[in-house]
Amino acid sequence: MIHEIEHAFFKRNGADLVCEVPVTYAQLALGKKKLEIPTLRGRATLEIPAGTQNGKLFRLRGQGLPQLDTRGRGDLLVRVFIEVLSSLTARQKELLDEFGKIEDQKAGSKSFFDRIKSTFQHG
Repeated sequence: MIHEIEHAFFKRNGADLVCEVPVTYAQLALGKKKLEIPTLRGRATLEIPAGTQNGKLFRLRGQGLPQLDTRGRGDLLVRVFIEVLSSLTARQKELLDEFGKIEDQKAGSKSFFDRIKSTFQHG
């Protein structure tokens, strides 16, 4: 009989493994060429394209568990999520404040709910 021990970082889904990796807003918005991801056999590199949305799932083929029926291995599914910093430097606050003002100008005078409503209106 085989007993599995739950892993702190990886969750099993058949022969695939799933993990969640924290990234910054800047990495999602601007992209990240080489993000190191832990695997069961070491490390792999993941490229995050510019404009990636929070919660996006990436597939690293062959980085999962061995498949019992075949010679292959499952995949490693990596979900990226924004890690919001709990404390900011004065410079980070200044830059985020400036960014927020630019975003507010871009949105115009419409409220958040008006923007959502217009998203769901047809024609």
